[in-house]
Amino acid sequence: MPENAHGEIRVSETSAALASRGAFSATVRYRVQGGEKTLLLRRFAPTEDEAKSALLTDLARRLAPSGTEVQAPMSGEEAVNVVGSALTAFRTFANWLHDNPNRSVLPESNAASDIALTGTDIVPKGIIEGLLGSVSDHLDAWVNLVDRGGDDPVMQLHLFADFTMLRPVVEALASIVWVLGDERQELRIRRALLIGNAELRHTQRFLDALNAAGLSDDALAYSSTNLEELLVEAAESAGLAPTKALPAQPTDPTAIVRGAGQYVRGPSLDTFRHWALCSSHAHGQIVGVLTHASRTIGASADGSLYSHAEVDTRHLAETLRFIGDKLLPTAVNLLNKRGFIAAPD
Repeated sequence: MPENAHGEIRVSETSAALASRGAFSATVRYRVQGGEKTLLLRRFAPTEDEAKSALLTDLARRLAPSGTEVQAPMSGEEAVNVVGSALTAFRTFANWLHDNPNRSVLPESNAASDIALTGTDIVPKGIIEGLLGSVSDHLDAWVNLVDRGGDDPVMQLHLFADFTMLRPVVEALASIVWVLGDERQELRIRRALLIGNAELRHTQRFLDALNAAGLSDDALAYSSTNLEELLVEAAESAGLAPTKALPAQPTDPTAIVRGAGQYVRGPSLDTFRHWALCSSHAHGQIVGVLTHASRTIGASADGSLYSHAEVDTRHLAETLRFIGDKLLPTAVNLLNKRGFIAAPD
């Protein structure tokens, strides 16, 4: 909904009597802020997403101040071009990270100062490196999944898998932004410790479950103990109480993603919105997936109707554009600003 109105948009299949006007009907009852009258608007279209797009476009025109130009939803052709551009850009970035695994920090930079204060290059440098590794690996995997290559390149998109593989990209980049976004050194170190602590606590829970089942993992237990000792020493070196810097409960990733939004250009909830969209696909939440899918209705030979769902290229393109135009550049700028030789300008 536009910011100057209240309402809820509903999209549903039309009745047989209205099918000639479009297979889907998008309806909204809305009230302009400060107004008393509730208004009804409805638009029909062959697909669910087209109906919603038509409704939002018309609603924006109705609510926009006189003389204001309203931007139309992304076209299918534009969406395909965005996906194609993302494949090229993300492949280049992932390859650069893969080809430069041994990165250092600039002397007399924030990163060097943070390492000196914690007494270890794990906090925050090692944690940042781990997040970058996740970004590189998942971007590379997504490119290979979608780009079929050949003399006549073909993109193969997926209803669940594309958003699922982009979820860790958004989460890792948001975590980098959250850790490096603040000018205060103590806060940067606290946040890096919380990222490391989340891994520690989840690993400890996993080990407890294994031990209870009689399936101990000595190697993982040894690594977990070493990580805990390292984090405690880093906190103490930075003048932080380990019991507060490393709480028993791991930090909710939702809080990290939401917190990162304040450093990313655009509405502060954009980062969380795209992460949540990717998460619904990763967890197989069928209502959320179908709400953002492209659905069409057809008739079988016996006259019965059927519904077919596939990925909506426009929704995917919007998430890719957000990553490529906003989230990734923000992370790269902060990496360079803090003194990490970790990413090209």
